[in-house]
Amino acid sequence: MHHTYLMGNVYVCCLLFTLTRDATTIMTGMNMKDHASIDRRSLDLARAIVAKLEAGDLEIGLAKARSVNRRWRSMSSSSLHEEWADVLQGNWTDIRATLLDPSEHGRTLRQNNPFCGILTPRERWAIFREHRLHAA
Repeated sequence: MHHTYLMGNVYVCCLLFTLTRDATTIMTGMNMKDHASIDRRSLDLARAIVAKLEAGDLEIGLAKARSVNRRWRSMSSSSLHEEWADVLQGNWTDIRATLLDPSEHGRTLRQNNPFCGILTPRERWAIFREHRLHAA
């Protein structure tokens, strides 16, 4: 369902949001209003990122995250992007702790983490499927 507005751009934005939200719900098999499920999935994705980085080339993964963070900050800086920039200048132990932080602040940071692209689509979808099965 979408709302029609007189301004064409607003109508398109609302329609795209509705389509994107519905497609995301279908793809993940989860009700996107279930924030606790999303937070658990986000933490599991972070755990998988940590495991992959520790099992492989940590420095390449960190360089990629730093590059993503720089790109995001050049496009639209936010306090979260700046906080990640600070975190990424630290040592792996501190970066790891931030990725796996179970607090509310940790959840907020994970929603904006620059480690996208570390997991392959197949690895991400395996975690999505696992969460979908547990949600059923």
